[in-house]
Amino acid sequence: MAEGARCRQVEIVLNEIDAVNHVMARSNPGDLVVMCVDKHAQVVAELENRTNSAQAGSHASELVGDPDLDPAVLVRDAEAHGQEAEVEALAAEQDAAEEAESSQPAPA
Repeated sequence: MAEGARCRQVEIVLNEIDAVNHVMARSNPGDLVVMCVDKHAQVVAELENRTNSAQAGSHASELVGDPDLDPAVLVRDAEAHGQEAEVEALAAEQDAAEEAESSQPAPA
């Protein structure tokens, strides 16, 4: 992560219900939370008991299945991240070319 990944923090909580409680206490609106679970029904039940933020019909657009998801924001963010990645890749190529050029032996 320290070398440029966009992830700020990773936490591992093995007990699935503890993980739900932990993530609900620590996450903020807009955070991406990834949970890999085996006890799907119990985890979903715990989430349903704890939150009402994703209610059907709460999004203005009928095109989106997730009521909290805005595809225009996703497209804008993806384009911005793609442009950043392109700039970084070009800079890395230029740095590599300069390094290769400077490491060649001087003519005799």
